[in-house]
Amino acid sequence: MPVRTCLFCRQAIDKSLLVRFVSCGGALTADLEGREPGRGAYTCRSRVCIEGALKRKGAFSRALKTQLTMPETEWAERLIKDIGA
Repeated sequence: MPVRTCLFCRQAIDKSLLVRFVSCGGALTADLEGREPGRGAYTCRSRVCIEGALKRKGAFSRALKTQLTMPETEWAERLIKDIGA
């Protein structure tokens, strides 16, 4: 299996254990199926890593090599609930 690095904790982990994020029209979106086209950025499925990466200024923009509109807090909370973190 491919290995990817978490944006927050920087651990190299099996890709299937991470959440993939992509830029969709300049907005950050979670690609839970792993099927969206384009460059992806990954975090662990833990609440700490997802929230930490979202709070770290420019982390997703650098990883995805594009300017992004960051989601609201409610979006992050729904995502964390959906993946069971």
